[in-house]
Parts: sequence; structure tokens; C-alpha cells
Amino acid sequence: MIDKLSWITVYPEIVLLIMACVIALFDLGVKTPHRTATYVLTLLTLAVVAAMEAFYAAGGQTFYGFSNMVVSDPMGAGLNALPLSA
Repeated sequence: MIDKLSWITVYPEIVLLIMACVIALFDLGVKTPHRTATYVLTLLTLAVVAAMEAFYAAGGQTFYGFSNMVVSDPMGAGLNALPLSA
């Protein structure tokens, strides 16, 4: 049984994965060559995931999930938030 803390540890990555799939499927239906809606949705997704990672980093707690195979600590969360916000 997977506990709730394990899901909290990988929640930003799950959101990013799901939104990447949603954006790819959404882009199939876009007919305009500029694809502004896809671009905006991608930027919003990156902003949300960066905010989630920054929130985890600001919390200052270390989370271990999936039998200590996944670690989410403030330094790792902060380093994950930097490329997402660039």
C-alpha cells in the first residue's frame, strides 16, 4: 500500500507529466500555425509546477516516499524550481 506522503513527494512531477500529456493531446486539435493557446497552457503549467516546487523548498522539510526511494528536500526542490522559472 502506498501511503499519502509518497504521493505528496512526487506530486509536482505527476502534475507535470499529466499536463504534458494534456497539452500534447490539446495541440492535436489546434489548427492555427501560431498555436498561442498551446504556448500559454505550457507556460501556465510550468509556472504552477515551479510554484509547487518553490513551496516545497520554502517549507524546509524533507519528504521520503516509496520506501525511501524518492527524496524531496529543500535543496532539490529549489534546484527543480530554477529551470522551470527560466
